[in-house]
This record gives sequence, structure tokens and C-alpha cells, in this order.
Amino acid sequence: PRGVLSPRLKKDHYGHGRRKPEWSEWGLEESDVDGEEAPRQPLNLVLGALSGRWAVAQAGQNLQERWVVADEDEGNVFNTFYRAMVYFSLDVEEADTSFPNLRLFYGNQRFVSRFVPLASLRSVHIHLPSPARETKPEKSELVTPGFLADLSDAMVPTAELHLVSDNESIAEQACGVL
Repeated sequence: PRGVLSPRLKKDHYGHGRRKPEWSEWGLEESDVDGEEAPRQPLNLVLGALSGRWAVAQAGQNLQERWVVADEDEGNVFNTFYRAMVYFSLDVEEADTSFPNLRLFYGNQRFVSRFVPLASLRSVHIHLPSPARETKPEKSELVTPGFLADLSDAMVPTAELHLVSDNESIAEQACGVL
């Protein structure tokens, strides 16, 4: 649906489904800004949609700002999409209608900062990052030096980073990396 971007489309072959959505496809750029320049309106990134309640409310209350919500769980993306449809009073039958200032990114949260223009993020909100996992498939923690390097390239110098976690060891690990 419009307003939802995914670099991992379901295809017959795993490799064919990987693609990088160009910034112009996101529908958040201003008319005089091409895909290479940073957007002029504030851009906020939310990693971890949860149920979408907070992110959709922020986008609805701050219409002058643009919001990108990224999650790798399709249930969380669906819940956020549904909440946004209700909040913005959009009709499902209107195929060309999209959320005014909100885009949903269904994909790996650690790579979403590579998809936005350089020096464009005003704030980044990391909600409940998952812990490292040694069982298959192995998964490292979200907040790593490489992740922060990618994120810092996408952030303006005065940007804010917010991390919310209910796990003390994850918070300590993230603070150690910062």
C-alpha cells in the first residue's frame, strides 16, 4: 500500500526481493528538493513501531514534521498502518491516498538510516531494541558502532537520539557504545 516502503519484497528468489527504495519514492520530498539533497522539513525516525500508537500520534500532532517508522516485524507495521489509516481518516478504497507526513518502512531497522538523505534526521527514537541472540538465526544487538556510524551520517549536527528499553543490560550496552 502507499505509505509503506519495503526493500524486501516477496519474490520467487530471495535475492530478487532486495532493493533500495530511492528517496523520491518515499513521497516526503519537497517540490524543489531532488533525491540527493536533505529535506528542509524536520525528519524524524522511529525504530521499532511497537503498536504504532506513539508514532502515529506524533505524526498527527506535528504535521509540519515528517516521520518515518521502521520495523522488521510485519505485525507491528500492519498495526501502525491500521492506526494511521484511522487517525488520518483515510479510505482503503482510495489507492492514491497516502499519509500526509508519515511513511512506514518494513525492513531491517539497522539499515534504514542508509535510505534517507545525508544530514536529514532531526531525531531518532529507538524503541525496545531486541537483545543479541546466539541461537539460529544469530542476531547481534541493534546499537553497535557500525549502526551508530550510519546513523550519525544521516543525522543533522543538532539531532537528538532517544533510546527506550525495558532491559537494563541492553540499555547499558547501548550507553557503552555511545
